Formats: sequence, C-alpha cells, structure tokens
Amino acid sequence: MTGKISLHHIALSVRDAQASIEFYSHLGFTEVVVWRADDAALAIHQLMNHEGVTLELFVHTNNVQEPRIDNAVGNNLEEIGIKHFGMRVDSLDEFRAAINDIGEVTDIVMGRTGFRYFFIKDPDGNWVEVVEDKRDVVPGGAVIDLS
Repeated sequence: MTGKISLHHIALSVRDAQASIEFYSHLGFTEVVVWRADDAALAIHQLMNHEGVTLELFVHTNNVQEPRIDNAVGNNLEEIGIKHFGMRVDSLDEFRAAINDIGEVTDIVMGRTGFRYFFIKDPDGNWVEVVEDKRDVVPGGAVIDLS
C-alpha cells in the first residue's frame, strides 16, 4: 500500500442542526460546509476540527420530530456495529469541568485498555467518549497485552 490513510469523517443523522453544531463546537468542531436540497428535505452540515476530522451531520426533515435515542453508556457493546466515537484531550479533568453543563456526562473512569475516559451524550442521544491517553503506543510497535 502506498500513502497514508487517516480518518476523514464520521456521519451522524441529527434532528436539529443548530443544537448539534453548538454541542460539537465544545469538542473543537466548527462548521465549514453546508448543503441544502432544493426541496428542503435534507441538509448536510460538515464540521471540522483542527486535525481535519470532519463530522458530517445529516438533517432529514422527517427526523425533526423523532425522539432522542435512549442508549445506555456503551451502546450494547455485545452487538456488532458502531457504538460511539472518541475524542482525545490533553487534560481530562480540565475538559470535563469545562463542559460539565452541556449534556449528560458520566464519571471519569480508568479503562481496561489503559486510558482514562468519560462519556457525554449529544443532543440526539449519541455517546461521545472523551479520553486522556498517556500510553506509549505507536502503530507497528509492540502490542501491549493488558489482560
């Protein structure tokens, strides 16, 4: 394989573009692109963070009245499929204190794989994991077995 592969975007279907844009601004994302269908049935808002990762928010008019999803933390990890996405911060304690009032936030815990984290729920009920990862792991390096 040639070239570098990196995460480009994560797509979310949301009910309220402005509520989601405001929520994700606290996680370092700003709106960079918007597209609206001529019939107003769909709008796509792309938000980007300083690393170039994009959140693609799909706002279908038929979803506006849908209820917020009600997943527990972990989102049924036993079932196959995407469960959450994680954002990395330098200081978990400082970040949690700064965003504590923007949504449902869990306690900080030490994860089984060696980093501290907490979860926060977005306006549509999706869980976002916020991590402080101080491990010394590198792609292609030795695997660290924590079992």
